[in-house]
Amino acid sequence: MCSTRIFDDAKFICKRRQEGAVLLDNLEIANISTILNFAASGEATALLAEFKISLNAYLKELVSSQVRTLADIIAFNQQFADLASVQNENRFLSYVQVAMIYVQ
Repeated sequence: MCSTRIFDDAKFICKRRQEGAVLLDNLEIANISTILNFAASGEATALLAEFKISLNAYLKELVSSQVRTLADIIAFNQQFADLASVQNENRFLSYVQVAMIYVQ
């Protein structure tokens, strides 16, 4: 049985044990640095792919917009670069263009 402690962490752990959770101390995961690395884990690629798919679906449903895909947005921004200048936009577009290669 768990003894009651004043710390929220201890109360949380105690409650989970009472509910049947098995808690492991000092768990070592061999590839944790890869798992936690946004790029190496594949999370960045998945995020960009999901972004492209979701944005294209949203744009496709717009009634009064001439822009229907992420490619349309990129083309517009390149054609009218003087109107579409946003800080860090080039960095964003490079990520998006890489994602478009993976998700065609």
